[in-house]
Amino acid sequence: MVAAAIFYRFRQMKDIALKSKVAQAEAQYSILESQMQPHFLFNSLNVLSELIYVDPDLANAMTQKMADLYREILNNSKTKFSTLESEISILSKYVEIQKIRFGDRIRFSVDVSPAFYNLQIPSLMLQTLVENAIKHGLSPKKDGGEINLSVVKKGNLFEVCISNTGALYKGHKESKRSTGLQNTKHRLELTYGSKSAFQIYSDDKRTYVKFSITGRIS
Repeated sequence: MVAAAIFYRFRQMKDIALKSKVAQAEAQYSILESQMQPHFLFNSLNVLSELIYVDPDLANAMTQKMADLYREILNNSKTKFSTLESEISILSKYVEIQKIRFGDRIRFSVDVSPAFYNLQIPSLMLQTLVENAIKHGLSPKKDGGEINLSVVKKGNLFEVCISNTGALYKGHKESKRSTGLQNTKHRLELTYGSKSAFQIYSDDKRTYVKFSITGRIS
């Protein structure tokens, strides 16, 4: 009976420790998510403020597009996961807003099978990576470039890749410590652990940000 009591107490302490660990992870996740949303908003407002004095008509058009975009963002921000289809919709609207500023210098393409549209993915994560690609990969270049989103299934995992034309920018090592990129990496680690396999690299033509998820298709 003593041994049974000790074992029961051990199980209790183990359950308490596990629940505490889960609670801490959830708190960390909420903090990271809450940091990303204002970051997104402030950057967009900065673009709008530049246009108001330069081209009021464009600023008005951008305001309307931002209203549509943030309506979707608010909807997705209510849950930890969103469908890949809804995240692609947000990306498309976000790129349209950026095109008001950069014109045809920014090109965006999606290589995703409709069979994956209902794939569950952390909300608003892709936008952060596209924003990073525009800011550091395309905007400094006179001719801009292309951003591509692709998703492929590899075994039991889905590999998500956002790539842009051009090599890694010189400030890449410093950018790893930036809020957006670091939060993305931490959110993936909290959600998928080592399976997320987050990586960023470049070849002679493009820069790639890749990560894997165990996401289910709803």
